[in-house]
Amino acid sequence: MRDVFITHRWHGTAEFDRVLTHLDQAWGLNWRNFGTPWHDPVLRSNSPDGMATLLGMIDLQITPAQVVILVPAIYTATNIGRACAERAVNQARHRDIPVIGILADGESLPPPGIDTLADRWVALAGLADTLDNDIFPSRSSG
Repeated sequence: MRDVFITHRWHGTAEFDRVLTHLDQAWGLNWRNFGTPWHDPVLRSNSPDGMATLLGMIDLQITPAQVVILVPAIYTATNIGRACAERAVNQARHRDIPVIGILADGESLPPPGIDTLADRWVALAGLADTLDNDIFPSRSSG
């Protein structure tokens, strides 16, 4: 089983859904995403307590992951998205979990200012192969 954390906002986004679809097509049921978007209307992320709760949930979600996939659109979309993505990356670094960034379609470089957030940047089309070869080499057959 491949255990992954995909950076996300409270609600799913098109970029997040594209990563899910790609990994579902490549791996079927042989993977788990611990970075599951979840929205609690009672939790107010713009309050100090709400943000602390949100960041704590990210910490818990990253703990079992073997790799973090950074979706840049989530990092650049909002201040809360940036804070959550930074927390995910920092927790990954603290736990020696590799961070793979997704390049925008047709781009060969990450967006300016965030290139250091990921250990490696790949096009979405090559994500599953990169993970199979570099993160999960003993599981690439299934």
